[in-house]
Amino acid sequence: MDEKPLRMALVGTGEFGLGLLAALKRTPRVQLVGLADQDASAAAQAGKLCDCSLYQDNRQLLSQSRPQAVAMAIPPASSAHVAAMAFERGCHVWAAMPIAPGLAQAVALCRQADQAGVKLVVGAYRRFMPGYARAREMLSRLGKVYHLEMQYLFNWGGSLGWRGDRSSGGGALMELGSHALDLAIWMLGLPQSVYCAMGTDQRPSGTRQGLYDSDDTACLVLRYGQGASACLTVSRSLAPFREELTIHGEEGSLQAQPHQCTLRDRQGAVRESFRQEQTPTEALARQLEAFVADLAGEARCRCSAWENLLAMACVEAGYLSDRTNQPENPQALLAGYNIALGDCTR
Repeated sequence: MDEKPLRMALVGTGEFGLGLLAALKRTPRVQLVGLADQDASAAAQAGKLCDCSLYQDNRQLLSQSRPQAVAMAIPPASSAHVAAMAFERGCHVWAAMPIAPGLAQAVALCRQADQAGVKLVVGAYRRFMPGYARAREMLSRLGKVYHLEMQYLFNWGGSLGWRGDRSSGGGALMELGSHALDLAIWMLGLPQSVYCAMGTDQRPSGTRQGLYDSDDTACLVLRYGQGASACLTVSRSLAPFREELTIHGEEGSLQAQPHQCTLRDRQGAVRESFRQEQTPTEALARQLEAFVADLAGEARCRCSAWENLLAMACVEAGYLSDRTNQPENPQALLAGYNIALGDCTR
C-alpha cells in the first residue's frame, strides 16, 4: 500500500455499525468513501455523521464508491454474500465477529479470500483493549498456567430480531462466546476439548418475536494439556453487566477487564496494577489502524479470519457438545475440512 489513505466502505449501520463508523472516522489512514444499509432511514441517519455517499444496494456501493477495502457490520448470515462481492472486486474485508453462522461458512470465506488474493480480518478488537493486552504481556510471569475463567454477561432486553434465529448466527455462544473464546485462545492456545451446557428461553415473558430457537446462556469447560483448564460463561439475558478474565498460575494470578489488569501473588497480594481508560470505539480504531498497516505486508494480517477459525471451531464444538452431552474436539472438527492447526496460526 502507498501513503495515500485506504479507500474504505462500510456495510451496515446498526448499533455496532455506528460504533464502527466512529472508529473509521478516528483512523487517519482511512478515507470513508461510502456506506450502505438496506434500511434507508438507518443509512440516512448514519450519513449525518460523515461526508460520503449513501447506498441501499451493496453492489452499487462497491461499483460506484470503488473502495479498496470493506468493513462489514452485518448479521453473520449476510456476511458470505457481501464478502464474496467484495472479493470479486479485489477488496480486502474487515468483518465483525462472528463472520459466519457456522464453521463451514467461515472456512469457505477464508478460502475464497485466498483465491481472490485479498485479506480477510475478523473484528477481534478486544485484543486491542489495554487491560487484555497487558494481561497477555504479563502472562509469562505466572509460570505454568493452571486455569482461566471468563464471564461475559449482560441483559440484551427487548426484541432479539435475527439474534433469536440460530440459522442466522444468533445465540449467546456464537455472538458473545466467539469473543470470549478468541481471548482464551489468544492467551492459552486451542484447547484439546470443549464441553458445553446451554440455557434457552431465558427471556422475560412477552419479549419474544418471531423465530426464537437460539441460546441465551452458554457455559463452557475447556481442557488443555498438562492439567490446565478454562471455564467460560456467556449470557445475553443475565444482569448486571460483567466482563472479566482471570488466569491462575503457579506464581499467582492475573485479573483483567477491558481497561485494567492486576497481577497478584499466590496469597492474593497485589504485585502490579495497571489501568488505562479506553472506549470500545478507541479499541476498534486501534485494530483498524493495525489492519491498514498489515495490508502492506505479505504475511497475514493480525486477527486474520484463518486464525479466527480456531474460535469458530470451539463454538462449533460447543454446540455439538450441548447436543451429544460429551466433550468435543475442535481440532478434529477443523481436520474435517482438511485444516491443520498450523494452517490457522502461520
